Amino acid sequence: MAPCRGAPPAGRHVAPRTRPLLLSSIPTTCHALTEPTFIKRPTDQMGVYGGVVSFVCQATGDPKPQVNWSNKKVNSQGIETIEFDEGAGAVLRIQPLRAPRHEDSYECVALNSVGEITVTSKLSIIREDLLPNGFPSIDMGPQWKVVERTRTATMLCAASGIPDPEISWFKDFLPVEPAQTAAIRCGALQIERSEETDQGKYECVASNSQGVSLLLPCQSIRESLAVQKVLMLIQKKVVGRKEAEVWQVERWGHLCSACRSQLAPAEEGVIPFTLFKIPSCDGNPLEFLNNGLFAVFYLTVLLPTHIFASYYIIQYRAKSPDSKFETVDGITTTRYSIGGLYPNTEYEIRVSAFNTIGQGPPSNKVEARTGEQAPASPPRNVQAQIISQSTVIVRWEEPEEPNGQIKGYRVYYTMDPSEPVSQWQIHNVQDSMITTIQSLKPSETYTIRVLAFTSVGDGPFSDPVHVKVLPGVPGQPGKFRVGRVQDTSVELIWDPPLSREPIESYELIYKAVKYGTQEKKSFEPRSSYMVEGLRANTEYSFILAAISTKGIGAFTNEITQRTAQANVPRNFSVNLATKTSVLLTWDFPESSSPYRFTVEYNRQRLEVDARLRRAVIPNLLPDTSYDFKITSPEGNMGGLRHRIHAKTSPPIVINRPEIDHSRDTETTVTIILPSVELF
Repeated sequence: MAPCRGAPPAGRHVAPRTRPLLLSSIPTTCHALTEPTFIKRPTDQMGVYGGVVSFVCQATGDPKPQVNWSNKKVNSQGIETIEFDEGAGAVLRIQPLRAPRHEDSYECVALNSVGEITVTSKLSIIREDLLPNGFPSIDMGPQWKVVERTRTATMLCAASGIPDPEISWFKDFLPVEPAQTAAIRCGALQIERSEETDQGKYECVASNSQGVSLLLPCQSIRESLAVQKVLMLIQKKVVGRKEAEVWQVERWGHLCSACRSQLAPAEEGVIPFTLFKIPSCDGNPLEFLNNGLFAVFYLTVLLPTHIFASYYIIQYRAKSPDSKFETVDGITTTRYSIGGLYPNTEYEIRVSAFNTIGQGPPSNKVEARTGEQAPASPPRNVQAQIISQSTVIVRWEEPEEPNGQIKGYRVYYTMDPSEPVSQWQIHNVQDSMITTIQSLKPSETYTIRVLAFTSVGDGPFSDPVHVKVLPGVPGQPGKFRVGRVQDTSVELIWDPPLSREPIESYELIYKAVKYGTQEKKSFEPRSSYMVEGLRANTEYSFILAAISTKGIGAFTNEITQRTAQANVPRNFSVNLATKTSVLLTWDFPESSSPYRFTVEYNRQRLEVDARLRRAVIPNLLPDTSYDFKITSPEGNMGGLRHRIHAKTSPPIVINRPEIDHSRDTETTVTIILPSVELF
């Protein structure tokens, strides 16, 4: 532990207050604005699994910047952002640490009208049994203090590690800064002339290059389930006994008691005194104070450990009949941010406490609604139809995930879809899901996209819809998509387009993406089509347009699909070999369609149906080696696919067996087998 010399100077942590602005008597003609600069820059941290880390970020500038933490996990469970300094500072607190959930880089962003700056900090998490040598360890941590108003409070914290740890303090999760009457020296925090505003939860943090260690103070009576916030001491009745009579009070400052507890002798520096019951709670507490009958003390008594909550459990669910409670456990603080919720949704929340005995009863449910967000999905089923030589009607359906109340829609349209969307023309719509766009150029093809917006912002764009400004031509077929996919065919499905004229036919254009020529198919009106004769395991692109007597309409957006792997014979093997034949076997899936391949050997060819799963190769020579080559038509198996080696059996002459009658008995017969002769 690093040595500490000298007593810490008197000091006091002052809560932020609004102070008068002092104006100089020298006249000024301009006011220079400055971009943000960081005055507290967060650093990379390594925390212990199940522990706590706090990243502090603060900036200054003119105008005063706003500081925010940015990461996709910032709103997840166990992560909370606490602002201070009127939004110019923010603490990112993560508790309890979980790996790999919380291991990530977190970005602090400071922004004002002049500029924007960012800084990134990385969080690593390590198990307690794997801590490296020199990891900071808090050897002496803070205890809850009994302090009378205007007296001095000193909280000690000592830590060891290699290199020597640096000690900092947090009050109610915000960093404590030295002030006029507050100082941090050698790890101790001293607050002089304490007031009610100094009351809170103080945390000691030790950090060095190896990691971060944080010690939470022990539970106080003010936070236990046994006794609530305020205890009263009657000054004229104090006696010197080391015991205390404690009353539970229902509201801050009220004197009536709901229960009375006799505590064991006070230990560990807790001030010894006796509390006496106030006879009535009908009077005004301020009158008692003015008469000097008692003073308010904020007391800590170390109760037996089973009285305190070891941790808390939060259960929450969306307020709907079929939703189930989700649970977050292992919470060791009395404030927690629940992340991963749906926007603009009402939730029911309840809390239970756990200790060494078990789980206590849940609290009463509270209800809260999450805030709105921009829509998470685009408007659905966007359609466009020409109704005159220069006017198109556009209609759509509400997004699946509006995330709040839809305030309106924006319809973007252009003749050149390669331009950035920001350069397209915009048509705003409110309180409707249908609109008309006028003054379009005849015979041109327009691309249209629609988005929805809430009070928070814009949602994503819909897929492009194309429309040709030519009266009588059909609109674009809707919901163009892929159905069944096989090795040589792809099914295409769509919804009929909007059209004032009857649809006479459809035109389909497709081609292999990487190679091949463009193919065109025309067919009568329908809502699906099977494209056949394709190559297996090949990606194809498809576009479709409808045709009326007035002409062809706009083509759909291009869709792509890869055909399936071909159903081909596999696992060829030689199952049996005689002196003049070989039995080949293979695997092949059930199929109603014929699939033929060729077996080549010794300048001979044999055509085989793969569905048979076996074939006999006849008319071979005895005791001869053969190479069998399995091939198939190009475009199915792709030429030579397999090579199998086999050898026929040698010729064998076998004589007839004989019976040796000389060895016969009543129950046995002796047979003499002949020898085998090879040619």
